[in-house]
Amino acid sequence: VIQTIRNKYIGIVVGAIVIALLGFLVMDAMQSNVRSVFSGDQTLLASINGTRIEAKDFEMLRNKYEENMKSREKGKTLSDEERNQASEQAWTDIINETLVGEESDKLGLSFTDKELQDMLTGPYADPMIQQSFADPNTGIFDPSRVSQYLNTLGQDKTGVERAKWRDFEDAIIKTRKITKYNEMIVKG
Repeated sequence: VIQTIRNKYIGIVVGAIVIALLGFLVMDAMQSNVRSVFSGDQTLLASINGTRIEAKDFEMLRNKYEENMKSREKGKTLSDEERNQASEQAWTDIINETLVGEESDKLGLSFTDKELQDMLTGPYADPMIQQSFADPNTGIFDPSRVSQYLNTLGQDKTGVERAKWRDFEDAIIKTRKITKYNEMIVKG
C-alpha cells in the first residue's frame, strides 16, 4: 500500500518542482513588467492541481515575508538576495500548502489543539519555539516563558503582537502538517 502511495505521488513531487521552476520564470517576467507575454487572465499566477494561485496572493505573502525579514533586521533595506529568498519561500509555501493540504485532507491527516499545545510548551516543543523562548542566561528552553508571553498578548491594544503570534503559530502548524505528511510517506 505504501509503495503504491510512493509510486503514485512521485508525479506530484516532480510536478511541484516543474511548477516551481515555471513560477520563477513567471515571477521574473512579472518583475520586469513583461505582462504582455501572458495574454488572457492577468490575475492568475499558476494553477496547481486545478487550484488557482492568484498573483496578488503570492505578492501579499512575499511582502509579508519581506516585512518579517525587515523587522528582524530592525528596518534595514533588504538586499536582492534577501528579496529572492522571500520570493522563493513564499512560492515554496504556496506549493506545499496546496499540494500537501489537498493530500492531507484526502488521507484524513489532522492537527489537534493538543498537538499545538505540545508544540508550544511540551517537552519536545517546536525548535522555533525553543529558540525564541530560551532562558537568556542558560540558553535552555523555558515553557513558562511561552505561557507568560501568551498571557501578555491579551494586553496588546494595537493587535500587532497578536497578529505576529498568529503568523508564527500558523507557520508552526503548516510545518508540522508537512512533517506529518512526509513522515507518513517515508515510514510507510
